[in-house]
Amino acid sequence: MGDIIDAAQELEYRLRTQSLACHRVRFAELVLENCVECGEPIPDARRKALSGALRCIDCQNELETGSRL
Repeated sequence: MGDIIDAAQELEYRLRTQSLACHRVRFAELVLENCVECGEPIPDARRKALSGALRCIDCQNELETGSRL
């Protein structure tokens, strides 16, 4: 019985790893120029420093501090 469970866990791990790798590639190709929250432009320096940045600095700070509800 253990062999079946081990095989299932190994398969699940390989599929999950493959899926995450695919998502990373797609996310890396995603280049947003405007913040998903406020629509303001994301500065070039931020987009270059943080590949895949979704928010401007102000919206990201609000999200991290929990001040935006």
